[in-house]
Amino acid sequence: MPIQILLPALPPRTPPARLMRWRVSVGQQIAVGDIIADIDTGQATIEVESTVSGRIKRILVPENTWGMPPNVALALLDPDDSGVESSGEPTDEVWRPLDAPRRSATKPQNQQTRTPSPEPQRQAAPQREQRATQPPQDTHSRCSKHLASPRARSLAKTYAIDLDMVRGSGPGGRIVSRDVEAALKANQDTPSEKPAPKRRQVEHNKSPSANETAWEAEIRPSLASPAPSPPKVREIPSSPVTPHMATRATLLERAAQEIPCARLTIDCIVDGLPRLRRVHSGQSGDFATLPAATSPGVVFAKALGLALYDIPAANVTWTPKALLHHQTADVAFAVLIPELQVSPVIRNADTLTLDEIAETVIDLTQRAHTNNLEQAELEGAAAVILDLGAYGVRSFEPVVEPPRALSLSLGAKEHRPIVIDGQIRSASIINCTLTCDVRAIPIAVAAELLATIKALVEEPMSMLSPPIGTPLFSV
Repeated sequence: MPIQILLPALPPRTPPARLMRWRVSVGQQIAVGDIIADIDTGQATIEVESTVSGRIKRILVPENTWGMPPNVALALLDPDDSGVESSGEPTDEVWRPLDAPRRSATKPQNQQTRTPSPEPQRQAAPQREQRATQPPQDTHSRCSKHLASPRARSLAKTYAIDLDMVRGSGPGGRIVSRDVEAALKANQDTPSEKPAPKRRQVEHNKSPSANETAWEAEIRPSLASPAPSPPKVREIPSSPVTPHMATRATLLERAAQEIPCARLTIDCIVDGLPRLRRVHSGQSGDFATLPAATSPGVVFAKALGLALYDIPAANVTWTPKALLHHQTADVAFAVLIPELQVSPVIRNADTLTLDEIAETVIDLTQRAHTNNLEQAELEGAAAVILDLGAYGVRSFEPVVEPPRALSLSLGAKEHRPIVIDGQIRSASIINCTLTCDVRAIPIAVAAELLATIKALVEEPMSMLSPPIGTPLFSV
């Protein structure tokens, strides 16, 4: 007797399914676990597996069929290979759920008044339905725990159904997916409703009909309305690249590709700067420049100039043909402007006083913001200072901008606990990072330069009247 291949149980609130395609044809022999069809639910594609082996006798639902209700018969399978029927058009069996006999049994009075149909060909469908709803013999009920298809076990686990309470209808009492679906339907106490295909037909009518509910009539305009257009992409404002930006970008790209760099970091204790400010206030006659004269940027610029004078091997720049030795200790400092970054030069920083360096920095910074710097004020100097302490940056690694060979970065001043002579005390510390072009300056020379800067900053009183012409430190 042919066996019905049913539509698998779908998750709750799943839209009406569509049979996308058949992977088998009429007369084809299939085995247990073979994929026979693909079902589209609008959310995912479900593969229908065969739970029994046999030969496809008839296909009841053609491809691209919409609105299939649950447990609809998709095809007929002949396990005995007794014969094959042609596919043809779907019959009434396609839209008849498995619980149709159960609903008809609820109205015995109407059935008694009806006269039996004399047509013998109508008896085949009730026999198939009776076979689908009748439980198997008791001889296989005790073997259900060990005879179950993988899909049946998966459905039972999903819906928490005990397989010991399910009677198998497959070959040899094997529990298949339709047995689990029948047990699930038996556990659900649902009232009798109209068949699902009719509801689908009502939902797709262009105008509300008499059997359409108020809720369906209310949501119909939203279903018929066109999909909203995608949001417009917000345009990002842009600005043209200035010649200065293009030149600087070219230099930085060249530096990243061609210049081998080494980065050295050291912490400088700047507890002596307040004392330097008090002493300097008694020596300086111009109190307007007093705050800038003892700021970390000015003090480090002075210390870098003295260190370059003390270590001539670090006051050099690299060219492809020769190594240039600078005769004066010039120091450049970076002026950070939102649109660009320029580095004007402090000439002879080793010979200038703190007041003179502060005045030079103020003048060059003001003219940099108004774009009134001359080209000569931007050229020269083997080293540049970048001070980001005012922004709260603790430390950063600067890049070497050709043709310069040194870049010294200053972080923000912060208080840390340190150990001096076995005692823990708080100290004001500024993190310094020196980046050097190792083609021109060996790492040992760069380390000596950084140690000299640290010694000068931690003893700032020696910078008030430096002994020009003789080395200050020998590291």
